Amino acid sequence: MTSEQTRTYWAGHFEAWQKSNLAQPKYCEQHNLKPPTFNYWRTRLRDQPSDPKLIPVNISQPRALIGIALPSGIRLEVPVSALAEALPIVCRTTQEAN
Repeated sequence: MTSEQTRTYWAGHFEAWQKSNLAQPKYCEQHNLKPPTFNYWRTRLRDQPSDPKLIPVNISQPRALIGIALPSGIRLEVPVSALAEALPIVCRTTQEAN
């Protein structure tokens, strides 16, 4: 049994035990479970997050860049979304340098 299957197995027993309204020793007896093992897994699952493998992550779209090579040999990389704003500035600066 994988660790995930083991967790699911014990989580199912804890849920069934709580719904049964039986005392823990009686539930263990009816399901052939050892009380110390039952207590171990009950404590272990209670103290750990239900799914520790899931971590929220923000994923943004990668920025598309466009390269601009100036006559002076300088190369600029500008995000496509900023091209309309950057291009007039680059043109004006290039004209002033000449």
